Amino acid sequence: MPPLNNDNFVKMEDARMLFRNRFVVFMGDSVVRAMYKDLVALLQSDNLMVNETDLRPKGEMSYKGDQLVEGGDKLVEGKTNGIGYREVRQFQVDYYMVRFYFVTACHGAYMESILEDFERGVQPDIVIMNSSLWDITRYGAKSVDMFEINIVRLLDRMKQVLHPTCLFIWLTTLFVSSELRGGFMIPKIEHKKDSIRLDIVQANWYATMKCKEREFDVFDMNFRMRRWQYTEMIRDGVHWTPRGHRIITTYLCCYIADSFQEKISQNFAYSGHLPAVVIHDDPAIKTYPPEFWRKQIEQIRKIK
Repeated sequence: MPPLNNDNFVKMEDARMLFRNRFVVFMGDSVVRAMYKDLVALLQSDNLMVNETDLRPKGEMSYKGDQLVEGGDKLVEGKTNGIGYREVRQFQVDYYMVRFYFVTACHGAYMESILEDFERGVQPDIVIMNSSLWDITRYGAKSVDMFEINIVRLLDRMKQVLHPTCLFIWLTTLFVSSELRGGFMIPKIEHKKDSIRLDIVQANWYATMKCKEREFDVFDMNFRMRRWQYTEMIRDGVHWTPRGHRIITTYLCCYIADSFQEKISQNFAYSGHLPAVVIHDDPAIKTYPPEFWRKQIEQIRKIK
């Protein structure tokens, strides 16, 4: 794979061509919100977001011409780090509409309200989603078990609600540092600090298998971004630099262009021998049934 630098990031003209007349929805946590923000920035300029102050704020009334539709600074009780926090943003101008929903659980009453938005309003053309880091940490001792139940419910409902032509992409959860800091690491989950990275592996595997069963796309962002963790992850161990997010956006644009059989000028994500998507047809993978991976995870957990 050729080196990635500012010269071969996806360009504004490519993004405008790719997303013209398409309704794009991002759903997930603060990392996914930053993905949304970077795409909003890219649709207006090739420049990277200036610094982390562009990425980190949440719930502001406007970001680069978008609008806060719900939650955030409109909340009477103020912005929190709790599972009840809501934030809906939308960027709509000319031929582009991009929306973001802050989601703290992949399925539940709030997700059903979002699906009602899709049923009553405009159907999305692309849905990009990941909420696993909240799913596996914020719901008590059974968080991982609950996630495995909820991801199945989510995918089944997406099958029912989304138009067959909609491209639904589940992102694998990005890895986190062993030394987590900042707003995500609240006292309530301090005891999970040593197990979160293992839980991410389990959640990624399970979600991937369930997406495969339902013929949904999975983009292995965890695998793709590993080479950048020492240069583009910021000190809190969860979030990424503006350059890191432009790398993510470039990977996503290349994948989406390939899915729609469209060409963009920068297609480095498909050069070289490394797959951009989790490949399940590898004979070596078929030799290991799901029970094998579960036992491996349990063994690692015992060692921990």
